[in-house]
Amino acid sequence: MNYHIVDKEFHDFADDIEGVSIHYLCAPVGGTTDWDRDRVTRFMPLVEPGVRRLKLKLPSQIVVQQTGRPTSHYTLFHYFEIFRGGDRQYSQIYTEIIDTDAKETAAHATTPIRRPASRKSREIQ
Repeated sequence: MNYHIVDKEFHDFADDIEGVSIHYLCAPVGGTTDWDRDRVTRFMPLVEPGVRRLKLKLPSQIVVQQTGRPTSHYTLFHYFEIFRGGDRQYSQIYTEIIDTDAKETAAHATTPIRRPASRKSREIQ
């Protein structure tokens, strides 16, 4: 299976940040999102003082549920979960249009990964 790699980076905004995770999902452009069902979570390692980086391995295509057809043009939604001073905080949700230029064939298309439901979150202000 082919993948599309997207680099993500987080800069610590305080000295007492203990860890950062990125939560993300892929959805058709203009489609709806179901974070409880489709979210993928990855820990972001500290690669240098105050900087965390991770390469997200995204599908080269996803299936549009309404049509059943594959597309290489979709939206990446993501947010950061920050562990700081024994508390957990959440960033806003960011969006990014992904276009992998992959030939649209059903053989390479993936449906979003299904994840069990989880706790609700609060955003960083």
